[in-house]
Amino acid sequence: MMENFMEVLRGLPQQVDYFDEGAWYAMVGFVTVYGKEDVRITFKNGMEVPTKNE
Repeated sequence: MMENFMEVLRGLPQQVDYFDEGAWYAMVGFVTVYGKEDVRITFKNGMEVPTKNE
């Protein structure tokens, strides 16, 4: 599973300026919404990052 994740990352351009559904599903495990200002994305490797609300 991790090798597949790394292959997807290697195949992406340095700057991604479009939404790639395949890359999303390959990298993201789940999204947790605690509230309007607290949304976190958890990647399949276990890393969790908060979203920016603008």
